[in-house]
Amino acid sequence: MSDRRIRICPACGTKNKLDAWECKSCGVDITNVPPVDEKDDRNKGTSSDKLIRACPNPKCGYENPSCEIRCSKCGENIDTIEPHPPAQSNPSDSSSEFLQSATAPIHHPQSAETTLECLQLSCHDGTIISCGNDEIIGREGTVMVEYFDRFTTISRKHARIILKAGKWHVIDLNSANGTFLNEARLTPMTEYPLKENDHLRFSSKMEVVIRNLVGI
Repeated sequence: MSDRRIRICPACGTKNKLDAWECKSCGVDITNVPPVDEKDDRNKGTSSDKLIRACPNPKCGYENPSCEIRCSKCGENIDTIEPHPPAQSNPSDSSSEFLQSATAPIHHPQSAETTLECLQLSCHDGTIISCGNDEIIGREGTVMVEYFDRFTTISRKHARIILKAGKWHVIDLNSANGTFLNEARLTPMTEYPLKENDHLRFSSKMEVVIRNLVGI
């Protein structure tokens, strides 16, 4: 009979395999986390895909996936926010919530190809940029715009990060100064698969390292 025990990350609530030494979502060391029976965990109704990190910015309040360390909407640091279940919706407010959801920017669309896991770009200055499926990198992109805006050599819409068939890919969007994967310049509008620890460079000024490469 196979061992059905798992290790649940204390930081983000993600369920990891018994032999995992770090959380597949946030990278936290879980070697000392006591294993629990997967069946018992299901009976308790706990699930990492229900955990979020709410942005503390009073003007934002965006509910981010538990693996995020910066708010996908405003860029606020949420690394110290304890992951928790999303707020329960009030049925009487359903009409207003529908209006808000219809107008709010969607950074991590939930589809057959996405989960709460995300791709992380580790920058040279220590900044971690978390990307979901179909993110645009650039000074007018969909993630950490205020960070990329400081790099004048990066195009407004420089590159695209997508999750396809369970694997992460990058696409250069005809950027003026190019996108480079392990120092090889990418052909624009062509999908290139990404691997853990790959070096991805946008123009000549900004280089990141691929981390937390978790698909489906």
